[in-house]
Amino acid sequence: MFGFRRRKNVKKKEMIISVESLESRVAVLDNGQLEEYKIEHPAETRIVGSIFKGVVQNLEDGLQAAFIDIGMKKNAFIHYWDMFPEDITRLAAAEGEEQGRTITRRRQFTREEISRHFPVGSEILVQISKGSIGTKGPRATASLSIPSRYFVLMPGSKLRGISKKIEDEKERRRLKKILVRLPIPDDCGLIIRTAGADVSSTGFVRDIRGLLATWEGIGAAMEAKRAPTVLYREPDLVERMVRDSVTDEIDSIVIDSQADYDRVRDILARISRRMRGRIKLYNGSRPIFEHYAVDRLLEDAFRRKVQLKSGGCLVFDETEALIAVDVNTGQHKGASSQDETILQVNTEAVQEIARQLRLRNIGGLVVMDLIDM
Repeated sequence: MFGFRRRKNVKKKEMIISVESLESRVAVLDNGQLEEYKIEHPAETRIVGSIFKGVVQNLEDGLQAAFIDIGMKKNAFIHYWDMFPEDITRLAAAEGEEQGRTITRRRQFTREEISRHFPVGSEILVQISKGSIGTKGPRATASLSIPSRYFVLMPGSKLRGISKKIEDEKERRRLKKILVRLPIPDDCGLIIRTAGADVSSTGFVRDIRGLLATWEGIGAAMEAKRAPTVLYREPDLVERMVRDSVTDEIDSIVIDSQADYDRVRDILARISRRMRGRIKLYNGSRPIFEHYAVDRLLEDAFRRKVQLKSGGCLVFDETEALIAVDVNTGQHKGASSQDETILQVNTEAVQEIARQLRLRNIGGLVVMDLIDM
């Protein structure tokens, strides 16, 4: 009703949600193949995407960075150029992983310039863009991005745009007309996310109201709370997946928790009444991931050696500097020539590598050693 259309595709896409006291897990299966996997431990503090009112602890000119006390064990790290939202040129694409994808004018700042705006002991509003790794604290930015189902609100920005993933020109023209009529504060930018394609103006109005209410809540907390303090946290894994990943591509959502089943139904009721009919409560005797063979798929997916359907294989090796992926022909059969064998294995390998990078949440430097053609 608000942007979901039943697909004619015969393939089945399912979201399997397992909620336990120690962890929550979400798997997305596309025609029986594991396409996405997320896990979250409730005891762990969700920090990426959180907005803090912090205190400048010290300035490091050599690093062109400051360290911000955000009330956690480790101070947040922020580059000088990320402390000025007005110096950010944002891209018109803000999907979950695209969120925060920005181009910066990496201008060098003197200590006098930074000290004038952000002296040690002063307060600053920051959002965490990257979590702690080892001894390193989280990375922060002063360019805020607050996502909802259909939008990303960007306080301090003037940009109004549409996700580049929406390519249909007719739909883009329609969305531009809706965008100019939305009640957006003058000091905030707004991006329509990919999920906004084909959504009615009524659905947009409902979503923007909730988003602006969130921003108003952050503003009220900023006035009332003393630094260092958290002003906003991203919702838990179940709600994030429903918000960001449930589209008309999803044929069914199966969840094993009555409380979360009711919560997801309420969330989807605000998005699409039609989608509520695709939610199922699992109450079988076996664990839900075992029943849907997700455990077996996970075991196969995260091995060092990953078999390809053609008989070839991938070998993943992780070093401190990079991830290396070696492609081998293995027991490949069926091709009429060596060149055809190599082409088939390489073609299948690059598709599987892309899937593995998503599943394993791999970033940074990745080196693929394809078979020489």
